[in-house]
Amino acid sequence: MRLKIKKLSLGAGRPVAFIDDKTAKKIRVHAGERIEIVFDGRKEIAIVDVVQGLLRKDEISISDELMDD
Repeated sequence: MRLKIKKLSLGAGRPVAFIDDKTAKKIRVHAGERIEIVFDGRKEIAIVDVVQGLLRKDEISISDELMDD
């Protein structure tokens, strides 16, 4: 599924993907699970963190650890 990346400058100390709770239900992922993210021509593995009110439906934010690579 394609999701829009929203830049939020969030540091987590490890590679984390923040996903809206409605989107997480739609794609059937839960907090703590790992997902593969493909962006900027590369593949990364991130741990899911489900959030409410921070992102819109079908948006994802990735931690600074993934953005800086």
